[in-house]
Amino acid sequence: MFEPILKLLKKTGVSFWIVVALPLGIIFGQFLPKFTEQVIQYFGPVFISMVKCLVVPLIFSTLYVGIVGHGNDLKAVGRLAVKSILYFEFVTTLALIFGLIMANIVKPGK
Repeated sequence: MFEPILKLLKKTGVSFWIVVALPLGIIFGQFLPKFTEQVIQYFGPVFISMVKCLVVPLIFSTLYVGIVGHGNDLKAVGRLAVKSILYFEFVTTLALIFGLIMANIVKPGK
């Protein structure tokens, strides 16, 4: 009974489901705002908690593999650290600017 659905779920990738979910989210948000708000109030904190659980181990393992991959070459590790910090600061600044611009355009909460 559920085999065709399971085959479809296994065949399709994440991009397909994003393309499907985006218009559905817009439609639900437009025509069923109270229902959508209730769903988001439940799933929002769960999603944020899951992201928090994944980010720290991912960053730690990436840094560990990067440092160990350079072996005993401390200069290379130092250059990697400086590049990582500069990249982090640059990307964080861009995200901050983009977020402020979008907040001023969209004006959430109004």
